[in-house]
Amino acid sequence: LSASNFLNAANFVNIGNQIAINLIIAVGMTIVITTGGIDLSVGANVALTGIIVASILKKLPPTLASALIGILAGIAIGVLIGLINGALITQLSLPPFIATLGMMITIRGAALIYSDGRVIYGLPDNFLDLFSGFYGTIPKPIVVAAVVCLLGIFILNKTIIGRYAIAIGGNERCVEVCGINVNKYKMVVYAISGSLAAISGLTLTSMMNAAEPIAGNLYELDAIAVVVMGGTSLTGGKGSVVGTLLGALLLGIVRNGLNLMRVQPYYHQLATGIIILFSVVINSIQSKSNS
Repeated sequence: LSASNFLNAANFVNIGNQIAINLIIAVGMTIVITTGGIDLSVGANVALTGIIVASILKKLPPTLASALIGILAGIAIGVLIGLINGALITQLSLPPFIATLGMMITIRGAALIYSDGRVIYGLPDNFLDLFSGFYGTIPKPIVVAAVVCLLGIFILNKTIIGRYAIAIGGNERCVEVCGINVNKYKMVVYAISGSLAAISGLTLTSMMNAAEPIAGNLYELDAIAVVVMGGTSLTGGKGSVVGTLLGALLLGIVRNGLNLMRVQPYYHQLATGIIILFSVVINSIQSKSNS
């Protein structure tokens, strides 16, 4: 029965819906890790964006214009968080891990303070209809994630931002010697990561019809996991959005299969950890063989 349910087309749509939030975040994380950086603030970004946008929407009339204002405000919050991360790393020379870890704790605290630790319910339909529901038989979050993936592929493979991201991750000193403003491109990369985390927050808030200050907890770890599983090097210089998509699908399929087999949730985390460790080991072996 479990196997027949797993192979059902509706189940694969369900898997896509489940991985959509993580995939949106992971696309931005892919570009960041390609530069040799990391962004641990994305999960907290999801929560703060949702809380602030929900509070704005509750104060405005339930119109499409209000929904668009909320969305723009949410993306602006994400970009601002990304720029602050970038400034801490480029201007104060903080290690990306420390800078974004500090931002993660700060943003999470801000979300709890701003919301007084309460969930905001009952968002207007004009907002909900933009990110939740269906286009035919396809859930809208899957469509949003697909668009973000295509955008990420274009940025990383077809734009100067992507080319410099790969170059910076490969040999930052060499890029600086060539006269390229490394700090500027790092700022752009972190802004992209912040904006995609915000879009993920908007999508999650719409799917839940609620904004929670604890939303997005550990999302950064899932994002890093699928990025590494997809073959992006943690040391930088190599990145693939397509690989990240495949990593997200693999993780989603494993978790879905365990759910269908009614395996206790504790084992889900164990399986995820084993997959991540295996991916890191393979990544490390490939890096050493190529060097």
